[in-house]
Amino acid sequence: MTGLREKLLQEQDRLEKILQKTTERLKDAPQGRLRLSTNKKWTQYYHCVLGGKQSGEYIAKTNEKLISGLAQKDYDKKILKLTERRLWQIRKITGDYDEKEIEKIFLKEHMTRQKLIEPVEPTWEQQLKDWISETYKGKEFQEGTPLILHFSRKEQDRKFTGSMTAEWMIPYMPRMQ
Repeated sequence: MTGLREKLLQEQDRLEKILQKTTERLKDAPQGRLRLSTNKKWTQYYHCVLGGKQSGEYIAKTNEKLISGLAQKDYDKKILKLTERRLWQIRKITGDYDEKEIEKIFLKEHMTRQKLIEPVEPTWEQQLKDWISETYKGKEFQEGTPLILHFSRKEQDRKFTGSMTAEWMIPYMPRMQ
């Protein structure tokens, strides 16, 4: 697939930025983790710390900074784990991946063998040769188009300068836009 390596490298850059952002946020995160307990309509928050109560210490709803900090920490840890795994996978693929490896297998064959083989995908040289061998078909004018001038070179143009160029056999290069 053409461009896959480039897309993987873009994804790697994106994931590295995410990894850096989450690592920075985890430095300032409070210790412990958040445990939620829901009873009917009410949600209670508990701060679980290593070495403390197993069920955790109750956190009042007014302490929103600690609650959101612990929730953010849990989220950031999950994101950190996922991004590290994805970065490892991308680095493994990009280290080994070559977009032209199928073409290289064909090109490594001996010249006489290449003539006997029909490649799975056309090589760059074959694509270029096919493109060059195609005849150019210009854009045709539609019926009813106003002021189309016909010339002795069997060309058509909408402008008078084009007619002068064609009639007097002045060599010209069409302007590409």
